Amino acid sequence: MKGKLIVGGFNIGNFKDTPQRTIEAIYSSDVIVAEHAEFFDYFLDIKNKKTNAEIINYLPELNNKKDIIKKIVNYIFEGKNVLLIVQEGMPLIHDPGFEIVKDVVESDLKITVIPGPTAPIAALCVSGFASDKFIFNSDIPDDADKALEMFNKLKNESRSVIFFDKIINIKRNLLLLSESVGGQRRVCICINLTKEDERIITVPINYMIEWVNSSGFEEVKLRDSKITLVVEGVMN
Repeated sequence: MKGKLIVGGFNIGNFKDTPQRTIEAIYSSDVIVAEHAEFFDYFLDIKNKKTNAEIINYLPELNNKKDIIKKIVNYIFEGKNVLLIVQEGMPLIHDPGFEIVKDVVESDLKITVIPGPTAPIAALCVSGFASDKFIFNSDIPDDADKALEMFNKLKNESRSVIFFDKIINIKRNLLLLSESVGGQRRVCICINLTKEDERIITVPINYMIEWVNSSGFEEVKLRDSKITLVVEGVMN
């Protein structure tokens, strides 16, 4: 009897949002593939729980990824259930795991999913922008010229566009975005979604630039803040 791969949704900052089925899978799986094993241990400590599963640390920068994936596939062939989990949100959405799922699918092995929160969709849902058609563009480049080139493509984009951004780049990126699409285009910035210090702000870019130059934003900068940026599409 072959096992299966379980792609398990987690939470995006609030442990209370972790799907119950994922919690159950943590305690019942034979092997857990975690994006950050140390963070996963922290989660177990918070829950005051233990697991007998073998924990495999899987990061995209590892040099032995192919060996790890082969080991995972072999485990499933042997009948073991393997849970794939990332530090925040759904595996594969801006996080590692695609290569694992790809090899499991190509090996004709069983795969199932436990849906969970994901920051891009959560941000879109609270932005007030059209959500029937949207684009998730992942990270904004650190290089200013490449970021500007990306933003220039949004001048006539009618769909909502979602990005992840870094706290240290948001001022620069808003200025570049204003240069590309105009200061009156609305944006939504979501900071630390689902956490106690969550901030959700939807205003034209010009007003957002004023806010990031304020003392309120300086307070945000002091924390390890995660930013999701949603840009409104051109209204037809």
